[in-house]
Amino acid sequence: MLVVEDLKNQATAPLNTNYAPPAYHGPASSWSRDNLGDIFGVTLDDSGNIYVTATTAYTTDVYPTTTNSAMNIYKVASGSGAITLFKTLPQSPATAPGAGLGNITYDCAHKNFYVSNIDDGLIYRLDLSSNTLSTWDHGVNLSTAQPPSAAIPDVPTTPFTPLGRRVWGLQAHNGRLYYAVWWEDAGRPNPAHANEVWSIALSSSGSFVPGTDQLEISMPVDVFLDGTVSNYSNPVSDISFGPTGTMLLAERTMADDTTPNAHEARALEYMLSGSSWVPTTNMFSIGVPGVSLGFPPLNVGASSAGGTDYDFGAGGRAWVTGDALQLSPNSIYGLQGLPASGGSIVNSILIDLNGDIVNQNKTQIGDVEIPCPSCQINGTVVTPANAGAPYTYQFTVTNNSNLAASNIIILPVSGVTSITPQTLLLSPPLQPGQTSQTFTLTLNGAQPGVQACFNIALVSADGTTCCSQQLCVPIPSCFEVLSQVVTCLPNGQVQLTVTLKNLEAYTLYYSAVVPSAPSKTATPSFFTLNPTVPPFGTTTITTVISPVVTAKLSFILSRSTRPIWRSVVPGTYLSPRFASA
Repeated sequence: MLVVEDLKNQATAPLNTNYAPPAYHGPASSWSRDNLGDIFGVTLDDSGNIYVTATTAYTTDVYPTTTNSAMNIYKVASGSGAITLFKTLPQSPATAPGAGLGNITYDCAHKNFYVSNIDDGLIYRLDLSSNTLSTWDHGVNLSTAQPPSAAIPDVPTTPFTPLGRRVWGLQAHNGRLYYAVWWEDAGRPNPAHANEVWSIALSSSGSFVPGTDQLEISMPVDVFLDGTVSNYSNPVSDISFGPTGTMLLAERTMADDTTPNAHEARALEYMLSGSSWVPTTNMFSIGVPGVSLGFPPLNVGASSAGGTDYDFGAGGRAWVTGDALQLSPNSIYGLQGLPASGGSIVNSILIDLNGDIVNQNKTQIGDVEIPCPSCQINGTVVTPANAGAPYTYQFTVTNNSNLAASNIIILPVSGVTSITPQTLLLSPPLQPGQTSQTFTLTLNGAQPGVQACFNIALVSADGTTCCSQQLCVPIPSCFEVLSQVVTCLPNGQVQLTVTLKNLEAYTLYYSAVVPSAPSKTATPSFFTLNPTVPPFGTTTITTVISPVVTAKLSFILSRSTRPIWRSVVPGTYLSPRFASA
């Protein structure tokens, strides 16, 4: 079934244990196998509608009860969650109910869908009204590809198009469509052909440009934990491109055309070097390391279920679907969110997709799609220099829509009385993919400790909203740390000098330093501030922390003998035995 997971609070999610964010399965849990079939591929258009493709890549294949066809694409409406049949792709008459579809992707630059068909081997290009605009036949066009080889035609009387012309994962990037070709799998090693990733140029309308198809990557064979090398890999079922242009490939363990397996599928990242795609140094270990099914385990966690996507948001992770993400104390099968620089389950967010952490759901997981924020905003609150002056917010915005933006519109929501200016002119217009200059907003009426919430929208010259996002930024309370200097002392202690800015409307008279652990001391730990610190004034204090391997500190500032606030100073301080601070 289809599920939407709410990841907006992922920054506070625990690592290497089951995280259960709010999940939605459609109105009255209607996004079920009976209504959608066994889906694998998933994508979203630029209006938030979801599109899913049926497949035969599961142990048992279930088709929608209304059509009994594996060739359907369903649209799930943004907002209502209502399901409609978007498109039924062609199939050979003799192969009903069909071999199913591979994957689907939406290219917002051209407003086109691209869908891989496992039955006939074609990539279908569709518009938003479900019309078939064109197709690409990889196998037939191999003779004019780079490098050229013998053509591989379809066999209309068989349910599955032959290996070597069979396309699964696909994704548009930088004016080209990248697609994965299935040559071999765990049950059918091919000593002559590795699984591959190809690309073809797209015209200004998104159509395929014949003669521009080229081989980009031949997938490396598996390497086992004992150092031995296998003679095959598993097919790439999903492709994603990250904010910096890296390509993440997710394999799915398959024993034959319709039988999935587990623990032999990797997530591999590549980067463009000149005109060639080469592996990055980032390692993406999926699931519990060393899990195997009667053969040597691979040298990394290789339990990818075949879906992957990068999160373009601030601090965004790389997400991969997987089996055996954890086996004890919980059985977690579903989503693994790794740092963008790679990692393992140790530093990953783990989400069991059906909420059942007792039973295993091996081979039952499909694709994942993370919506890209149409506006990517990076900014910071700036505290006023003088008492009574308003706070400001400095920011840049990246236009991730497919329209040129001529204006930025700002509308206050809560925590402020007004924001100035409310309209910013973009001259020249901010093109798709571009990042703006730094702008400054004045947050009138913002109060320390209260979030200021406002909407920022990019608007085109004709008044169309390119993208919008609501921000809620915390206004600093009590004091701000302006600087901190850590000096390592030879006896395992550290000297900490901190400059603080008073953000309260009161004069401060005292300060205290409280280490996080009772076994640690701060000397001195109490200060009479002389001179006292007026509103928006600054003070500098110095203390010695002992003993220190790591330590976190709280500062207490007081306008009388009663503390009014406490805050943890950012940072972890290390003794010389472990690192130089």
